[in-house]
Amino acid sequence: MLRNSLGTALVLSALATLACSAGGSGPGGSSVGNGSGGNGNINPGSGGSSTGNSTGSGGSGIIVNVGGDGNGTSTGGDGNGNSAMQCDGKFKGYVRDFTIADTTGNVTLPGSSTPTKLAVDGSNAWWRPGATAPIAETVNGVAYKVSPDFEVVTHAGLAKQYNVDDKGIVGPTLGPDQTPVYAGDATNGTVTTTGAANFQTWFHNTDGVNMGQELDLQFIKDPTKPGDPNAYTFASGATGASCTAADPTYCAGFYPIDTKMGQPMVLLGNEGNPHNYHMTFELHLKFKYHAGQVFTFIGDDDVFAYINNNLAVNLGGLHQQETGSVNLDSLGLTEGSVYPLDFFWCERHVTASNFHIDTSLEIVDCGTVVVK
Repeated sequence: MLRNSLGTALVLSALATLACSAGGSGPGGSSVGNGSGGNGNINPGSGGSSTGNSTGSGGSGIIVNVGGDGNGTSTGGDGNGNSAMQCDGKFKGYVRDFTIADTTGNVTLPGSSTPTKLAVDGSNAWWRPGATAPIAETVNGVAYKVSPDFEVVTHAGLAKQYNVDDKGIVGPTLGPDQTPVYAGDATNGTVTTTGAANFQTWFHNTDGVNMGQELDLQFIKDPTKPGDPNAYTFASGATGASCTAADPTYCAGFYPIDTKMGQPMVLLGNEGNPHNYHMTFELHLKFKYHAGQVFTFIGDDDVFAYINNNLAVNLGGLHQQETGSVNLDSLGLTEGSVYPLDFFWCERHVTASNFHIDTSLEIVDCGTVVVK
């Protein structure tokens, strides 16, 4: 990603309620726990309490757990708040790592056994459909090919650009496998991408091209909103530290798959860079809609957010920091109904990466990993 000369930033500000719902809404509230095994533990609302084989009523009841073979039900809320359990602030997504060169910045071109710098004269059109891409590196006996959509301008003859919006990368509707559908020219691509075949690898596990793993984002309570029990934040810029000579690979920013100095390589490694800058991330959640919810994303490189399977925020391209916002009231959603939120983010260019989410979205699961 590119953010002026400093690098990248991504801010998701979702003014809704982030939680795993364990209750509905109603005029009063009641909680019942019946345990034939251990005791069902209930975290009560302000007006009632209950443990084990008893009934309590009050403001809003939150079932924390039900012991043994116990069965529990909970209803609560006053119509203005959420009876919710916050998933411990942890939300599960999936990250994929890509490679553009070996640790010295070289690749092995087709038909050669000697690593070399990519040609700059455009004579080798290896990125074309059906052509054989050069080998960037070999990991655990698997040869990984160069991914031309990452550091795209450095690849010979592609005639692509940095510092440019690219709103035509994806279509308006999420695909049947819960991934974006490529909307650019299948062969020649867009101003920052190289065609449908290469884009297909962004959010699909592809042998010899990428390597993926689950990734948990650990949120904390938002300290700027102490009165909102459902306000959470993930601010990568606040979790790191200044780069030091002792460990230049650890700096403030979003580097979830860095290979740290002296440690075993993570996925495809840093490729000679201080950080691993070439990755995609996806997060699939379901949320309950309430009037007045607004999503605002601020970031650079590609961000695609789909609400109810329709593209709601499009920050495609290799560009400086931009803002995309959507008022959910404009989407024709039904109050209290549950809808999918599918979020996709790409880091395709050095030199830094920050990832910041502020949210109070009422989520009814804690993240569903969709591996394709």
